[in-house]
Amino acid sequence: MDKLHSTIKSLQCVDILQVNVEEDTEVVHSGHSSGYVKIKEIEETDASKNAEDPIQDVNNRSESYEEDREPPGHTDASSERKRKSYVDSDASTLPKMRKKGKTVKDTSTQQSKTGFDERCNQLLRFKEEFGHCNVPQKNADNLSLGEWCNKMRSAYKKIQMGMKASHNLSQGRIERLEEIGFQWQGVDYDEVFEKHCRELIAFKEEFGHCNVPQRYADNPSLGQWCSHMRSAYKKVQKRMKASRNLSQDRIERLEEIGFQWQGVDYDEVFEKRCRELIAFKEEFGHCNIPRRYADNPPLGQWCSHMRIAYKKVQKGMKARYNLSQDRIERLEEIGFQWQGVYYDEVFEKRCRELIAFKEEFGHCKVPRSYADNPSLGQWCSHMRIAYKKVQKGMKASRNLSQGRIERLDEIGFQWQGVYHYDEVFEKRCRELIAFKEEFGHCKVPRSYADNPSLGQWCSHMRIAYKKVQKGMKTNSNLSQDRIERLEEIGLQWN
Repeated sequence: MDKLHSTIKSLQCVDILQVNVEEDTEVVHSGHSSGYVKIKEIEETDASKNAEDPIQDVNNRSESYEEDREPPGHTDASSERKRKSYVDSDASTLPKMRKKGKTVKDTSTQQSKTGFDERCNQLLRFKEEFGHCNVPQKNADNLSLGEWCNKMRSAYKKIQMGMKASHNLSQGRIERLEEIGFQWQGVDYDEVFEKHCRELIAFKEEFGHCNVPQRYADNPSLGQWCSHMRSAYKKVQKRMKASRNLSQDRIERLEEIGFQWQGVDYDEVFEKRCRELIAFKEEFGHCNIPRRYADNPPLGQWCSHMRIAYKKVQKGMKARYNLSQDRIERLEEIGFQWQGVYYDEVFEKRCRELIAFKEEFGHCKVPRSYADNPSLGQWCSHMRIAYKKVQKGMKASRNLSQGRIERLDEIGFQWQGVYHYDEVFEKRCRELIAFKEEFGHCKVPRSYADNPSLGQWCSHMRIAYKKVQKGMKTNSNLSQDRIERLEEIGLQWN
């Protein structure tokens, strides 16, 4: 081996930096480019003596290299290709290699840029669906997007503190995310939960239920959140891990509000509203249900939504509600009016009816459940409720302006409503006894000219009695005590 070393040094073309057995050896030519020579230790055995002379092998390799090497400054393309070819082919078998001037930085940068743009596109799609960019860290639909958003926030915090971020978050990327609507503070889920609970309560106060549709146009975030709560609840019931933190306390909080875990079956809702609409028509003789219908707020809202959806369908637009041609025909069969209610016209119509009532009965004390004109009775009740709100400085569901108040005062409308029902009941009982004493029976005709109020009242008592016998709820407070009181006088229910 010593003899081998001395021979290589005598070549005067390379300086040996390191020689390892069975390893590639890097050598640096004095004043020239780097090259590689593979040197193997030759064992002093009989077999090696018969093998090719290692010294001659090194000499041959050195001579080959000297033939390829050109004088300094020579730029012949052919010789340069030969030199590179020799170095590359000789170095291809080395486990450790220094490839000078070659990097993969450009490729990784391009990949990083492509990855960022793809995340931005995913973020935009998330915003289009949910109306915000508050992607939770453990987003079940796209776990990697949630993690990425969290990393972006961490990198942003470091940049704001003057620290070096592990992610390449340049100013251009910060501006790109802010254009999308990305929030650097992340999501406070306790705050979000309470916010949506407040919105859910407001929804219930307006519509009378918590069946928020998933794609609720007035508040898309609330609709999506309700859908996610139901999905999380199903997982909790199956003892699975939910992507949303739906603890037992939160479940109880939602149930207190009146949240329904089963969601909304719109076919069932449609049929239910149709039945309610038919019942309204049977009671009032029309389908002009006001939007803020005190006795059944969900029905009033639903009718309003149907009219809006119908207008969109007529214009060829996509309606928020599934208003198919079959449903349109179904509503028209019931007698539903697509134009809704014109309240100025309705107000004047009711005023004329009120004047006619006063001319007939001598007063404006129209009972709420007035059999001859149910709409007038309901309207008078609503006017009184609206008046009370106006007196308290509150916003009334009815447009009861000062001009309308004066108009009703001129007619003789009484804002306090009908006498207290106990007082009215006793008054009518005395009148009924007087009638019996005069005529010998209690068969007061409905249109009793001498005392129209008594005739109407007896009719209402019989209607209320029939409902009580069927186990139904009545508008008149006809308790068992009152039934017995009337039977003692001799009122006949038939």
